Amino acid sequence: PSFGFGQGVDLVPNLVARPASQFSIVVDSTNGHLLLRFGATNWNNGLGPLELVAGAGTTSGQDVYQRLYRSDGTYTDIWAGTFVWHPAHDHFHFGDFARYELKATNAAPGSEQSSAKTTFCVMDTTPIDLTLTGAPPSAVYNTCGKVKQGMSVGWGDTYGPTLAGQSFDITGLPEADYDLSIITDPNN
Repeated sequence: PSFGFGQGVDLVPNLVARPASQFSIVVDSTNGHLLLRFGATNWNNGLGPLELVAGAGTTSGQDVYQRLYRSDGTYTDIWAGTFVWHPAHDHFHFGDFARYELKATNAAPGSEQSSAKTTFCVMDTTPIDLTLTGAPPSAVYNTCGKVKQGMSVGWGDTYGPTLAGQSFDITGLPEADYDLSIITDPNN
């Protein structure tokens, strides 16, 4: 569904990954493997919020729309995809929100790893740059909504190193220097 097609400027969000942080190497107590844990924050330095609105549920998940605001106060909803619906959590999860890549700087064979990050929910958890135009002084998206989730301008969504999906199994990797890259919204 859409509302209005005014003459305003699109207030497009721009999601950017901050460098990974809070690194540690731990032993996985379930299998004895070595894990490289890390925290990650993706934030919005765009002109408008990232706002995700639930549509109809389907047999394969939850249809979700990105609400794109315009400077004249109108907005339009653009189909963003079918997201994972988690009945126990009572909200949708954004699959492939980010991709994590671990690569040896000397390209040691077999050392590359990648994983897709699924959000718990998209929220304003971390103020990053509240001096940006349109950045609210306090969190707007501060609950894990089953109908609406989002990230305000100037705010980030942080995942700590102990959460699911915030580690790589490094057991048996060759000794080398490694780069950890975070690509936000790799599927656009």
